[in-house]
Amino acid sequence: MNSIAVLLNGYGETCSWLDDGEIKLYKRENQEWIESKSLPYSISTNSNIINIRKNLSDLVEKLDDCKVLVAKEVSGQLFSILESYFFNVYELSGTPSNFLESVLISETKLQKEEKLLASQASNKFFPEKIDNYGNYTIDLKKLLQEDGTVSSKQILIPFLKDEEFESLEVVCDHVPKWFDRELAHMGYNFHTITRKDGNISVSIFPKRNSK
Repeated sequence: MNSIAVLLNGYGETCSWLDDGEIKLYKRENQEWIESKSLPYSISTNSNIINIRKNLSDLVEKLDDCKVLVAKEVSGQLFSILESYFFNVYELSGTPSNFLESVLISETKLQKEEKLLASQASNKFFPEKIDNYGNYTIDLKKLLQEDGTVSSKQILIPFLKDEEFESLEVVCDHVPKWFDRELAHMGYNFHTITRKDGNISVSIFPKRNSK
């Protein structure tokens, strides 16, 4: 984790996403937290949802490689956008000096746990190779039934991030909700069909393969 973004009001304390303020970006250098960037933040109640979403997306993209945001309250459009950009969100009150270290500790612990789970899942649940042309298949429904300790993300994301392939068929009883939100950001398209056995077949493929 390289930095933490904090939504602050004019008093230097965290505020709600509905309040005007500024987002400050903090980086840890030589055991100290340094403010590296400050961006004005405001929500216009007169704007429509499309404009609000566009303005918030543009703002989030200006946070460089930061994937952590702290605010007093985060919900609605901002939470949806942060989630689509793979942010971890913390709802905390007070000034940055009171919580930056604890957020860093939480993030470090979370990253270690995610790496461990991803490693375990990727080794245990690697998709089956169909042919020599980069096509794979995986029975997600069966794997989730066999092991209730893992999620669809833990099974699929390591493969999607690390492997080059032409297509991946995912057999499931329902399409995971995160497919719509996250696959596009990872560079994939997908389409679904209902099989004769009642299950769903989801075909995932790189966007470069789409017509």
